[in-house]
Amino acid sequence: MRLAHSLKIDVPKTDIHWVGNTPYFLVERYDRIKTTDGTIKRLHQEDFCQALGIMPELKYEREGGPGIQKSMGLLENFSSQPVADQRSFLHRIVFNYLIGNADAHGKNFSFLYKRNTPDLSPAYDMLCTAIYPNLAQKMAMRIGKEYDPDKVFFRHWSQLVPDTASAKKNLEKELTKTAALCLEKAHDLKSSLEKEGIKSPIFEEICDVISKRVKRVQDI
Repeated sequence: MRLAHSLKIDVPKTDIHWVGNTPYFLVERYDRIKTTDGTIKRLHQEDFCQALGIMPELKYEREGGPGIQKSMGLLENFSSQPVADQRSFLHRIVFNYLIGNADAHGKNFSFLYKRNTPDLSPAYDMLCTAIYPNLAQKMAMRIGKEYDPDKVFFRHWSQLVPDTASAKKNLEKELTKTAALCLEKAHDLKSSLEKEGIKSPIFEEICDVISKRVKRVQDI
């Protein structure tokens, strides 16, 4: 989540705190606001499965859940700022691919109702699943028609944008830029966390996953 923030993805503030020797993960709620009289108001949130009337047990695209194109359609039809939210959504898709998050399913993207018309909510549940061998390696949402991250080529990415030379050129530029920045920021964050006393061999494993994904993107 902190890595996502460093890449200008809208995420809630997150911290790791300790009770004795036990760490815990603290996430600031983004679905609450303080009104002028000081009371706390809950904002309605609706994930993409709810918005499409899809049962939660069918949240993965291969099981009938929403994919990237259907999610883009939701944003186009219902977001108060569809172009900006579609751009943010695709940025998150690229980021999830780079960090090895295969669990970015339809319930991990949501609308947030700050007014009558919703916007894309801040990002949440962003983590590297690729380092855990007991978890599924295939992506929750396919890129183009490919679920296997090791078989994704630019022709698959290009299916996510309009079939024009300029759109594909802009996509390629965004992919390579985000990839290079993600790897740089990942190493910076690892060093920063270690200075805070937060150390784990998992950090290096995550960096290795990102490095491999970055190389794959840069080779396309």
